Amino acid sequence: MFQKFKGKFWLTCLMLLSLLALTACGGGGGGESEENGTTGTTIEGAVVDPPIIDATVYVCNASVDDCNASTAIKTERTGNFGKYSVTVPATYSPPFIIKVEGGKEDTDGDNVGDVNNTFTLYSIVHNATNYNATSDNATETKVIAHVTALTTLTYQQLKKDVKNLENATKTDIDNAIAKVRQAVNAS
Repeated sequence: MFQKFKGKFWLTCLMLLSLLALTACGGGGGGESEENGTTGTTIEGAVVDPPIIDATVYVCNASVDDCNASTAIKTERTGNFGKYSVTVPATYSPPFIIKVEGGKEDTDGDNVGDVNNTFTLYSIVHNATNYNATSDNATETKVIAHVTALTTLTYQQLKKDVKNLENATKTDIDNAIAKVRQAVNAS
């Protein structure tokens, strides 16, 4: 019985951390400066289900129906431990869709891809935190957005609930998170 509780406890912890990242926690760091003294939105995180190395990360406007290479604002690849960082130009603002395809799963924790990833994973960035960069007084927007199976379920639930993701509110995202939590806890 302890094993069953222990597994559910860690699943719940992972779910809460992933969903917290989904609602766009703020962070700090650098970005690409543009002529007007502002930088774009830097989105950082990890693709974990387990960590997926050398996967393609697409960042698209939430108004896009199919986030892919031709509709992406920016494209990046995951690196060590599934980490990625993308700076979207300041001419774009959240909400953003993050879509991840390909790569290799690190199934044994040695930071080497062992198995081809066959899943397409998603996350959504609803908002980001502004802060003043100390180097040149530029304003940067930063967000941490992990991409997991749970963020994918939340993204799919949100797509069912809201016809146009570009108009999704924090309440819509919170409601989608609550539905996913309820489904996971019921199993």
